[in-house]
Amino acid sequence: MDQGARSSRVQYLDVLRVLSMLAVVLLHTVAGTLRADYGSAQWHFSNALTSLATASVPLFFMLSGALLLSSPCTGSVGYTLKRRVPRVLVPFLLWSLIAVAYYLAISWRLDGVPDWTAAVDKLKHLPARPTAIHLWFMYALIPLYILSPFIKKMIDALDRNLVVYLLSLWLFFSAVLPTVAAFLPQSYSSILVLDRRYDLSIMAGYAGYFVAGYYLMRWHRAVSKAWLGVVVLVDVVCIALGTWWKTTALGDYGEVFKTYSGVFVVVLTVALFLLFKELYRERRLSRAGLAVVGFLAPLAFGVYLVHNLLVDLLSRLVPWWPATSVQVVVVSYLAVVAASIAVVYVISRVRPLCYVLTGQVYRPWFKRVSTPVAPAAQEPAAASAATPAEEPGGQTPDADPAGAAPTASGNEGMPTAEIVLPKVWRPEPAKVRPPVAPGDTAERRPGRGRRDPQQPPSE
Repeated sequence: MDQGARSSRVQYLDVLRVLSMLAVVLLHTVAGTLRADYGSAQWHFSNALTSLATASVPLFFMLSGALLLSSPCTGSVGYTLKRRVPRVLVPFLLWSLIAVAYYLAISWRLDGVPDWTAAVDKLKHLPARPTAIHLWFMYALIPLYILSPFIKKMIDALDRNLVVYLLSLWLFFSAVLPTVAAFLPQSYSSILVLDRRYDLSIMAGYAGYFVAGYYLMRWHRAVSKAWLGVVVLVDVVCIALGTWWKTTALGDYGEVFKTYSGVFVVVLTVALFLLFKELYRERRLSRAGLAVVGFLAPLAFGVYLVHNLLVDLLSRLVPWWPATSVQVVVVSYLAVVAASIAVVYVISRVRPLCYVLTGQVYRPWFKRVSTPVAPAAQEPAAASAATPAEEPGGQTPDADPAGAAPTASGNEGMPTAEIVLPKVWRPEPAKVRPPVAPGDTAERRPGRGRRDPQQPPSE
């Protein structure tokens, strides 16, 4: 694979990672507005934005699959359990405890007495349900990390036709049937509900996105950007209008068109993934774009873990939700984004907190500038030997607990664990004696230079 294709893959994965992070924050910021003032300007504005942003969570799963299933290290059970799983499990457990402590403090402030019963209940049922609503994502992501060695070996053993067959089963049974059943009258929808013993759970739910991300990243055939753009636009319009229709019919916010496993979201997610891949196939980010993406990409996982707690906190301090105007929607969203990024950035620069709360490898505030080595002193294979083990597209296998790519600058992923490739052994070239000029009978002795032929040899 040429260097240009490799760089383009780094960029489109990083851009998708950052945009997904921003979109997830939007989903939770406007959640209160979408459940009030149906038909208002701020409701339609929020509905239109979330119709596009609803692809953000599936994109996180696709990014995870694209990176993990491309890494040779994924096939190692020991590496997965020692290096990969802790980077998502430890932050999840810590943020679950922080959420319990936060809601305990809120109950103390509101009622004057901490609600220990609710806190204990949350901790007791932690394996079954999240302590904060947004942490449900981790209950789907962690099992995929645990199963990733098995999925990796299975996908590697399948040819392209079998992978397509596997994804087709997932699309039909996990997306098409439930979506059609949701639109049928209740008396007929049960026809499409399969018996629980008809078990196809090996490719149910988010595992399909996980494998689809890997498959689409390996998809080398070019797709028309114009066609993909039309698909995205039409799908977003269908989701927005369908949500308005369903909400009006029910008298309550209807999310059937925005279901993550529904056909509409599956088509939107796949189209967006391919669209950004095509956009950055021949295009490169500017220097400013690289700087922005390089700064935000490593923070994506931490922002996801903290943002909804900040939404709840700010909603108690400022009467922003439900929003009373479009301007309030925009201002409240920007405030949550800025606060989330600031909190995660500070945490990532505190050594004791960095790994346990963000899954990142600690990086100091100021990087030490190393003295460059002169090119003449470098070995021919030194550059490649010091490069982290790359995924296709220049990705490191531990780029991000949520499947994120390293930053566009190269190795600033979250967290980054360099895996040094072995140096290629090359035999040293044989030393060739310089030719002796005719008439030159000077002898060469080890450790000595050539003697002057006019000088008689010493006895």
